[in-house]
Amino acid sequence: MGLLDGYKIKKALTVLLASQNPASPQTGQALLRLKEIGRPALAQCVEALGSARHPEIIEELLATFLDNETFAFFMNHLTHPNAQVATGVARVFVKSMKYDPNRLLALLTEAKAPKAAIGKILTQRKDHLNVKSLIALLGTADRENRTVLLRLIERSATEAVLPDLMRAARNEDVTIGANMARILVRFSTEA
Repeated sequence: MGLLDGYKIKKALTVLLASQNPASPQTGQALLRLKEIGRPALAQCVEALGSARHPEIIEELLATFLDNETFAFFMNHLTHPNAQVATGVARVFVKSMKYDPNRLLALLTEAKAPKAAIGKILTQRKDHLNVKSLIALLGTADRENRTVLLRLIERSATEAVLPDLMRAARNEDVTIGANMARILVRFSTEA
């Protein structure tokens, strides 16, 4: 990032942070300028979430940048010390449709991952989750994560995954089997 880009980023963010009206022409121009600059503006935009009057403007901008390539950058900011920044980044994960939300599943088993935030994101993106992957994670998940996974399976399951649900219902773990049976009851079967 050049010196000129740094100046443009600061100027555009100053306009966004001072904006009383998210629909004003100045706000629109500042957003356009940040989009043109692109990824070099990411770090400063994320930090700006912490003091924004209208964080939704910056969140929408950041959602356009969140993809599989920038996934790790955004994931690191889910644990930002400023709660307003972390919450804003979580909303960016919900708003963006350019990354694979299944990548968040593996993080549920990591000790330091923000599991509550990931659970909320996955719940919002449930229509894009691979139910087979959710079922596979059940065996390795701790009690807290198992509850999240079961809720996601229940909300995401379709008739297409009935064979997988039936296999999971025969799991050696009685808790998993009982929950899978409960989920299976939702689907009507013809004899």
